[in-house]
Amino acid sequence: MNRCAWVKPDARSIKPWGSDAVLGSRFVEILRPRGMVRLLLPALVARIPDSIAATGIVVLVRSVTGSYTVAGLAAGAFGIGTAVSAPLAGRALDRLGQRRVLPVLAAAFGTTLTVLVVAAGHLGASGLAFLAAAAGMTRPPIEAGLRALWPRLVPADRLDAAYTLDSTLQELIWIGGPLLLAVLLAVGRPQLPLLACAILSLAGTAVYATSPRLAMSGRPAAPAARSPLRSSRVRVLLAAAACYGAAAGILTVSLVGYAAAHGGVAWAGVLVAIWGAGSLAGGIAYGSRNWRAPVERRAIGCLALFAAALMLLAAAPNLAVLALLMIPLGLPLSPWLGSLSASIQRAVPPATATEAFTWTFAVITVGLASGNAFGGVIIQGAGPGAAFLAAGTAGLAGTAVGVLWRSKLREPQAAPR
Repeated sequence: MNRCAWVKPDARSIKPWGSDAVLGSRFVEILRPRGMVRLLLPALVARIPDSIAATGIVVLVRSVTGSYTVAGLAAGAFGIGTAVSAPLAGRALDRLGQRRVLPVLAAAFGTTLTVLVVAAGHLGASGLAFLAAAAGMTRPPIEAGLRALWPRLVPADRLDAAYTLDSTLQELIWIGGPLLLAVLLAVGRPQLPLLACAILSLAGTAVYATSPRLAMSGRPAAPAARSPLRSSRVRVLLAAAACYGAAAGILTVSLVGYAAAHGGVAWAGVLVAIWGAGSLAGGIAYGSRNWRAPVERRAIGCLALFAAALMLLAAAPNLAVLALLMIPLGLPLSPWLGSLSASIQRAVPPATATEAFTWTFAVITVGLASGNAFGGVIIQGAGPGAAFLAAGTAGLAGTAVGVLWRSKLREPQAAPR
């Protein structure tokens, strides 16, 4: 029940669109239709700021104020602004359509970041935090928009693989984005990362919004009448997602603390990159198989594996062993995020899908922020090992939510309206 194991189907269950024998073959079939790459590539470009904007704010504010406290305040304001506005932006996308809303948000996001860069040296802590929060509130939810679009882009039997492809490609953002940040900081001034975020968001969103595939996909016929939060199935999934966010937030701080104590804080970036590589491998393997278990059960099973792998990190005696353990930690990550998205999509009608996905983003963001704060307290008092155990406990709490309320996850799929 709690295992994320795959089974090879018999001949009757083999889909005509791909073979289980070739890793990633299903992903190739999803990308093959005309215009699909033209839709996905700019979406990835527009989402690069997700991986570097908060760090870029810290670097800029620290350079002009000399205070990490003020820099942390500004970065926190950016995260809070993003979490607060995401469901509202998602509802706007559901009601007005992505082609109308996303370019406006991208323009506002790019403008706000540019103003922050220009005015940073002339503002106090409150002014910097205000502009950072405004940037977060205008961040275009490309990720949620694309995930709401998948049911109209691929047949139902490919949907699970499509969401896994999406979460797997997301790892490229979290690997390539920090590398871009490092290059910009090495060759230029601290203002460059936020200016790059503004340009990438504007350009990527503009190309995405004008994609023929987006135009052909249309919109749900009926407007969003009810909040997706009224679904008990969605609430259970969001609770599990919040626990995952807390676990990932504790892990992020723990990796920095462990690296600082075992060879230098710079190794934290290497550990995160290995984690991302493991997630890429897990996503490719997961998306290359037919599955019999319901996607909700698979989501909770993958979260359980993630939590168990977190617990193992506490036993790492040195940096080399921890680096090796980051690989199995990454393997269930893309499958968990992909199956979570598929579960959310099955739980709501199409008219509220984008809002539902933005709620997922919001609760994970809040969980990350809480985990960052809680992890810092644990490391200060008991060290990184205890923090790894705390992160695993948070992941197990999310698993327990899914197990205890599994009857809610078995409710019938939401019917289109």
